[in-house]
Amino acid sequence: KLNLQDIKKLGQAVQGVTCTTIDSVGNSSVQETTNTLVQSEAWLSKSQVSCIAKKLFSYLGNLRQNYFSNISDSELRAIPALILLHLPPEKLAGLPPAVCSQFLEKVAQINLTAIPHSSLTRPALRERALACLGKNVTSLTGQDVLKLGPLLCELGPQNLSLLSQEALNASLSTLAQCRQLNASRREALFGRIQSIYGDPSTWTSSMMATLGPFLLLNDTALRSLPSKTWLKTTLLDLLDTLPAPPSGPTATEYSSQLNLTALRWKLYSLITAPPGSMRKRRAVSSTPTLQQILELGDSNVFWTPEQLASMTPETFKDSLSTLGTVKGFSVEQLAALRNKSVQAWGVPSSLTAEHLLQLGCLAQGFSPSELRSLNLSVDTVETLSTCNWTQAQRPGQKLWSAKS
Repeated sequence: KLNLQDIKKLGQAVQGVTCTTIDSVGNSSVQETTNTLVQSEAWLSKSQVSCIAKKLFSYLGNLRQNYFSNISDSELRAIPALILLHLPPEKLAGLPPAVCSQFLEKVAQINLTAIPHSSLTRPALRERALACLGKNVTSLTGQDVLKLGPLLCELGPQNLSLLSQEALNASLSTLAQCRQLNASRREALFGRIQSIYGDPSTWTSSMMATLGPFLLLNDTALRSLPSKTWLKTTLLDLLDTLPAPPSGPTATEYSSQLNLTALRWKLYSLITAPPGSMRKRRAVSSTPTLQQILELGDSNVFWTPEQLASMTPETFKDSLSTLGTVKGFSVEQLAALRNKSVQAWGVPSSLTAEHLLQLGCLAQGFSPSELRSLNLSVDTVETLSTCNWTQAQRPGQKLWSAKS
């Protein structure tokens, strides 16, 4: 068994605490153990949090009959927001009106990405919060919607389309953070934004700075934005404010990753537009310049293989700090860039470890036999292991070996 002092010393090692260990905690220290474990939220798995919640709710349920239907304000305050997310929907619905103020305070702290998209807890939280406010959606004020916090993202399509202008103005910053909206919610929210603020093609630079995140709700509107002198900078600023993608794979039920394809395409069209074509982009066959490549970042995936093949070896080498980090190139693009590396440095077997570090994920363009010929160091293998390798290229196929 772990005592509280042991838990406090674990740090990242808290990941090793099993559900069996959690279940073995004595009744006298369940609440304090819960609070201590939750302080290490960043290291806890979803399974561990579920086990902690199950243990705490079992303990509380044994204190008295119908504990949650007559819970007090102070008792609800003692339950961490992370754990409250795991209270069964029927118990959320049965919370007494007397704790509404404390419940709404908890709601403002929750992180909905911790529970699956299909979880019945989401609508239960939303409906309990709306019941606590005691109003229908059309009557919500700016102050009311701020109390809903992240549960604004759980409003249904019809309710989103009924938000008053006052409520929408007050909730813009919260709604802009919604990362898990389904298609019908995205359509309803964008429609409401458009009905109040007008078509995005008419937005000023200051409006775009505030409303820009909502462009991600409608690819067609984003792609068709008229080219204005300030638009490129504004969209680059928007891209910089968005969260970085997760380092590893995320289950679909928990995914909160935005689809940035339309935004990156628009930036590509603005950055590569030839001089004098701000009003209407002409179809041109342009050679990538160093400045364009560095500015485009991940949007470099929109160059054609022919355009990538046309850049000079010098531009290729100078731009590798950017190109080597791009993970979305097609097989044809990677082949063009592989040939460019041969022009710059020679055949793959002659590449040094430094060359390979610069190439980064562009090494995906090498064939399995070429991969076997590489002079890999431990650092190189570590860098390249983050790339999107095909099954035939994976290290597990014994194509790679670090050479001492």
